[in-house]
Parts: sequence; structure tokens; C-alpha cells
Amino acid sequence: MLNKKAINLIEILVCLVIIGLGVTVSMRIMVNGKIFCKNSEIKSDAMRVASLQMERLLAQSYDTLKTGCSDFFGCDDIINYYSGSENGISWDVSVEQKEEGDGCGGLSGKCIPYKEITTTALYREEPLSADKYRRVYLKNIVSYPYIHIKQMSLNAVDDFVGAGGYTVVGDSADSLRIEIDYPIKKNIIVLYNIALDVEDSSGIQPVDTIFTKCFMDGYGKNVVTRTPIITQPLINNMIEIHNVEPGEHVIEVKWYKDTTQGSINLKKANLILIAFEGDK
Repeated sequence: MLNKKAINLIEILVCLVIIGLGVTVSMRIMVNGKIFCKNSEIKSDAMRVASLQMERLLAQSYDTLKTGCSDFFGCDDIINYYSGSENGISWDVSVEQKEEGDGCGGLSGKCIPYKEITTTALYREEPLSADKYRRVYLKNIVSYPYIHIKQMSLNAVDDFVGAGGYTVVGDSADSLRIEIDYPIKKNIIVLYNIALDVEDSSGIQPVDTIFTKCFMDGYGKNVVTRTPIITQPLINNMIEIHNVEPGEHVIEVKWYKDTTQGSINLKKANLILIAFEGDK
């Protein structure tokens, strides 16, 4: 009888041990599961912060996006607003100028520039400790635009059209000109319109005209407008300039009148450049 009671007591103790182990394992699983869920939430928040900074920079144009980085990346060109923190998560940004293509490095062919954006978010996992820091990295690029548009306008100025040779439309300080600097070969469409103010038409004949011409780097293009002064005081023209080499160039519009009679000056002028990738 005693042996039977002893066996029952041993069975009860074994059951209690098994139940205790089960409860302990279950509690450990619950605690670890809670930590895992919390860390997943923190990582998701860090991904959101990194994605937000990436979208902020991707919303900029190629020309306005500045190359540089924060202290974290250790580059020479440090930009302060390329770092920050949100809800205990630190973020850093790097924007690098890069290029791709057969023509890079002075070789023949095209070399297309682009800007590479790297965003990183630094966060801490639970349980908190010195070695529980983790990072989220995101990369994307802003490609060089296929089409560029530049424009400028001139309002009415006391700038009289001269006779005998081409002079700038406007004055030396503010003329109808645009400076360009593209890293790859471009075709350029030049559009301009000029409104005239005929202050004094004395002596001007119906056949008297104003000539306008587009110049690039001081060299005139073949397309010339010939506009009657009296019957058509509005000048419009469009020309194409093919395969403009990479680098700095100046495009400007000049004019002159074929008579010394009368008094004509500028009322309004607009210049628009549309540049797109040139031929190989």
C-alpha cells in the first residue's frame, strides 16, 4: 500500500515538473514573441523614416538635387539637412554624382550622368543594449533628364534697334541670351518672339524690315527672319541646332533694321530653349 502511494506521489511530482516546464517555455515564447513583434515594429518605423527621406529627395529635379552627405557618410561636402532624427530613429542621406555608358572616361559613345541617393535609418532593438543597433539602407537614382527647357523674358526698355549690323536684343546687362552647360551632346530648338514699339514711323517705307538671327558662341545660324516694320511689328522664329557638343555655350538673339529712318524699340521679348539628347 505504501509503495502504491509513493508511486502516485512521484507521478504527481513529475506532472508538476512537466507543467512547470511547459509554463516556463510558454512564457518564454510569449516574451520572445512580444520582443520580436516590437522589434519588427521598430524596424518597420525605421523603414518608413528612410523611405520618407528617399521620397523627399526623389521629388527634386536633377538640377536642384545637391550632391553631398551627412557626417555619417564621412564625405567632404557635408550638408546639414541630410541628417536628422524622428521618434528616436536617426537618419542620414548621401547623394553622389555618377555616370554610366560607353563614353565615360573619355571614350567614344555616350556617357549619361545620374545621381545616386542612399538613405539610412539607425534604430535600436529590444532588449536595449550597446550592441543592439541596426540600420536600414535604401538606394535609388535620379536620372539625367532627356529634355531640358530654359526660358527668359525681356520687358520694355529704351533700346532702339540700330542699323547697319547685328546688335543684341536688350542691352549689355540684360539681353535676350541664355547660357547652357550640358554634360552630353544635345539637339536644341530655339524659339523666340519679339514685340516692337514703333515710336516714330517717319520715313519708314513698307519694304523696310528688321532682321533677327540666332547666334551660338558668337556664330550666327543660317535661319534669318525678315519682318516688315510697319505691317508686322511682331517677330517669331524657330530654329534647330543639332549635335551641340558638351560644355558651356551661349545662345542669344540679335537684330538690326535696314533703314536709318524712324524710331523703333523693344516692347517685349521671350526666348525659349528646348534641349534633348543629340545623335550619337
